[in-house]
Amino acid sequence: MSKICFLTSKLMDLKDGNNEFAVQLREFWPMEGAKLLVAASYQDSHVKTDEVAEEFVRDFSAAGFSVIQHLVLDTRNEDKAVQLLEEYDVVVLMGGYVPLQNEFFQKIQLREKIQKFDGIIIGISAGSMNSADVVYVQPEYDEDVREDFVKFREGLNLTKV
Repeated sequence: MSKICFLTSKLMDLKDGNNEFAVQLREFWPMEGAKLLVAASYQDSHVKTDEVAEEFVRDFSAAGFSVIQHLVLDTRNEDKAVQLLEEYDVVVLMGGYVPLQNEFFQKIQLREKIQKFDGIIIGISAGSMNSADVVYVQPEYDEDVREDFVKFREGLNLTKV
């Protein structure tokens, strides 16, 4: 398999036969089940991130997308990002706060590391936005509306859009 990228605002009902995202995803999902790596948006919010990852596993499994193993990529294992990308079939780039996720991705040099990934990448919301070569970071909070707030940042370079 080569790298396949799906970018979406959220995971809609994966059981819905009219959900074109689910239809397309089914064509590439490993028949024997997937090893799912969930890249965090909130790198230090381990409990919440683990809960969201479990929810992804339940949603995928309920729709017939078998998940045989899953793990969250965050500060607990950031030093193993290259190894994890080699071991997992599907990477989910979580939704959340775009600048915080972007900073984490830059910290672990995910842009360079994910280029060699061979599998499915699913960007959700902030994960989709951070998939771009150049990310426009729209100010979301009052503290973002300041002169030194960086609105254009380096993304993962999975898309030029």
